[in-house]
Amino acid sequence: MANPEALVRGAAIVVGLLFGALGLFVTLMALGVFGGGWASGATPTWVGLAVGLVFTLGGLAVIVDYGIAGGSALDAADVPVGVRTLQYLLGLGIAVSMAMFVTWVAFGAAAHKPSTAAAAGSVLLWLFVAVMGVIGLRRLRRRG
Repeated sequence: MANPEALVRGAAIVVGLLFGALGLFVTLMALGVFGGGWASGATPTWVGLAVGLVFTLGGLAVIVDYGIAGGSALDAADVPVGVRTLQYLLGLGIAVSMAMFVTWVAFGAAAHKPSTAAAAGSVLLWLFVAVMGVIGLRRLRRRG
């Protein structure tokens, strides 16, 4: 019988690689590798790069969390500080990329009629990213 822990780690690596490949595909599509890309439309290239980065960093986060750390809580004593730091940076990168995209949707060319709700949502998302960044950094410093 196969070791269940090895199966989970292997599956995490496969899922992480699939998400990473999807992110790479979106990134290459935004850069125009598969034709005109976003250069021919109203969506800026950086939006495609931000979306691709969300998927790529998400795939890496799955690999780090389950493939390397074995799915244990990042505050566990047996998780090295380097793994914890990498996971923090990956999560922060995902949150910032998503906040950039949402801000563009709220205020950029995609917003035909900017609304107060869209503006408030974008501001609240950036506030959330900042607060979570500070909390994560404090936890890293305390545990490191």
